[in-house]
Amino acid sequence: MVFSKQLAQRTCAELTHPWNQNCFRAYATMFRYGCIGFSQMFFPIVLAQYIFKARKSKVDKKCARAFLIDYLQYVGLGGFTATLFVIFSCTLRNLLGKFTQSTVAFFPGALSALSLLLVTPESRNFLSAALCNTSLESGIITMQELGLFPKGLTSETLFFMTTNAFLMYFSLLSKSLNNKWFFQPTKDNEPDNGDNSSDNLQFLNSTLKKARQYFTFGVGIGVFRTIIGNVTVLAPKNFIKLFNIDLLKSGVFAASNVVIYESVVHFLRRKFQKRSTKYALPAGFLAGLPYAVDPNLSISLSAFINVIQLAYDLIDDLNIIKRIPMSMVTVCLLTGLLYHIRLFREKDCSRFGKKMINFATNGLDEVIIKAFVKHGLFSIN
Repeated sequence: MVFSKQLAQRTCAELTHPWNQNCFRAYATMFRYGCIGFSQMFFPIVLAQYIFKARKSKVDKKCARAFLIDYLQYVGLGGFTATLFVIFSCTLRNLLGKFTQSTVAFFPGALSALSLLLVTPESRNFLSAALCNTSLESGIITMQELGLFPKGLTSETLFFMTTNAFLMYFSLLSKSLNNKWFFQPTKDNEPDNGDNSSDNLQFLNSTLKKARQYFTFGVGIGVFRTIIGNVTVLAPKNFIKLFNIDLLKSGVFAASNVVIYESVVHFLRRKFQKRSTKYALPAGFLAGLPYAVDPNLSISLSAFINVIQLAYDLIDDLNIIKRIPMSMVTVCLLTGLLYHIRLFREKDCSRFGKKMINFATNGLDEVIIKAFVKHGLFSIN
């Protein structure tokens, strides 16, 4: 699809809010739709989070109040995010006197991500990770279609293996708490005690315990991904669809990733009779092999994001650059990229990216796209 420069003079009412010619009334509609969309999307997610918390502590009025506050924050966020996109799109159109590819989608999308500042840091981190992952996934798909990034399981697996190697290594070097990866290697600097038999037995018991824990965790992530991909599986008649072979693959990936890493590090310690953070590089690389069992570009990109964040923190510890809110800047830029791809390269937008934007606007994104097609803003190649 190619942006038609001949129609850049179209008004915001014709393109970004065709459901109402009045800007302010259109904002009110978008806010209402955004609240409805996020209320549908995040109710099962927030509910699942509090059910998990309830297993560790008793449910009381305080817990119920916290659940309601968190849920209402998500609902309000949906309204603000969707509305800010339209507001900034209209504002840029009126300031510049015309639409461009960047001002109709990228910049409004990027600026709308500032609404994340309205929620708690915990919720912000959760949403930021989701936005960054789906945006980068859409970006990778776009580059693959343009021939700029190799396709195939082999290239994706090698990419994840390399990323995982640096992720494990940087995790040991960094003092930052920004690492949100599901597994973080232990920073153990104690000397070996020389008793290999007892040490091996202790290692075996510890590894088996971790394997069970991370297998359960992986299955849980698989369930979460299934619900996000299709909320209707929570309906009684569709509940059986929630349990499938992909859940086992997700569990095998998480468990084997940890077991391989721990085993390689343990072997190298016994081999060279010393401990070293450098062991994390080969161990992390080999631990990335299970990616081939459950290939998921979102997982690979999540690891990549953590590597970038840890690398930035390591550089910042050296006082080489001044501290800036890189996390927020990155989320804004990637959100703008996601909106741009959704609008101008719809086929390259990830499935989760489409669902997220569709929920955020409660379907009004489809109305905007139809308006672009109607006015000839797209030409299909």
